[in-house]
Amino acid sequence: MKYVTMAKQIKKPRAKIVKPALEVLSDKTIHELHQHRADVEKSSHPDYAKAKYSLKNKKHKLIFKDGRDLLQYNIVVRPYIIRKYRLEKDMELDILLYLFPIQYFTMRDFKILPTVNAGYHLNTLLEMNFIEIAIPHANGHTNNIYQLTERSKKIVTDYYEYLSGEKSVNPTGPTNPFADPKAKKIDRLRQKVLDKLTHQTKTFPKLYRRHLYDF
Repeated sequence: MKYVTMAKQIKKPRAKIVKPALEVLSDKTIHELHQHRADVEKSSHPDYAKAKYSLKNKKHKLIFKDGRDLLQYNIVVRPYIIRKYRLEKDMELDILLYLFPIQYFTMRDFKILPTVNAGYHLNTLLEMNFIEIAIPHANGHTNNIYQLTERSKKIVTDYYEYLSGEKSVNPTGPTNPFADPKAKKIDRLRQKVLDKLTHQTKTFPKLYRRHLYDF
């Protein structure tokens, strides 16, 4: 009985979890990893290519790849931006994201985008105040040089800054469409994810990329 008691006192080896994983995994997941005695190593670890489980080493080996969190919250940031700026379709945001790095463009530059079938011509964007003429040409719109309006630039910079954690959404702010009393159930769920994003940006700010562009 003495030996049985001693055996019971021997603790199972805890899981070894690499720091980047500890910073982002939930408490529940970390608890379960310890229960399963699962080691979590970075992909650069020399043993990452070996078997995850064997009879000799009864520990699960999980590989963690960090540094790929930029688009993690796109599932809620994208609809937030679309609703906040009253965009009608996702394609409008996609067009602005494409044109923003170019900054200045001609009709020929714009025509390479597959937007005509969706009803988005250059004149359409002019009428919607998404783009404006930077330098007019005497021969007409074919040779004009265009640029995004300040509103369009604001949409794109906000989109990137919310994704990167440089900005956080005020859960009760008047400009938060998910905080509307008439918001749908899916919007309330989106708000919970946005709250998690806000919490992580304040708790682990180094996890998010800063100043993706020199605005």
